[in-house]
Amino acid sequence: MMENEKIKKSNYNFSIFMGLGLTFGIVFDKLALGLAFGEAYWFIISGERNRQLIFKEYRRTII
Repeated sequence: MMENEKIKKSNYNFSIFMGLGLTFGIVFDKLALGLAFGEAYWFIISGERNRQLIFKEYRRTII
């Protein structure tokens, strides 16, 4: 149960940082670069454990 809460929180943070990257991309007229920065911020902020949980969950849903 605790893993699901961490995944939800991390997905919420991912949405925030992608939105932030989208905003920067629109402001600086480089959308792809802004989205890449948003994803990079998320990777830096979220810990290694959270990323492992998220990718594990994605693999479980794909298979």
